[in-house]
Amino acid sequence: MYSSNQLVLAQNLDQRPTNMTKAYLAKQEEWRQWCLKKEFGDGELVNDQKLSFFMMDHVMNRGHRKESRFFSRRKELYDAINERAELENISPEEAAQRMENDQVQLGISLDKYRA
Repeated sequence: MYSSNQLVLAQNLDQRPTNMTKAYLAKQEEWRQWCLKKEFGDGELVNDQKLSFFMMDHVMNRGHRKESRFFSRRKELYDAINERAELENISPEEAAQRMENDQVQLGISLDKYRA
C-alpha cells in the first residue's frame, strides 16, 4: 500500500502545472522556515495543532501581501487617464474617452492598452 501511495504522489507531481509547483514550493519553504524558527521537536512534520498555530501566528498576522492584479491594473489606467488629461489640458472624462477611442482603433482591449 505504501508503494502504491508513493506512485500516485509521484504521478500527481509530474502532471502538476509548472506555475502551481512554483506556488507550492514557495509556501512549503515558508512553512519550513517558520518551523525552523519555532524549533519544533518533530521538525516540519504537519499536524492539526501546528497548522492552526502557523495560521494564527504567521499567516493571519502578515496581512495582504500585495494588491490584486485587477485593482493594480485599474489604478494604472486611472493614473494614465489623469496624466493624459494634464498633458492635453482636458478633463479626465475627455481623456478617458480619447483613450477608449484609441484602443478601439488599435483593436485591443483596454487592459492591454498602454498610454
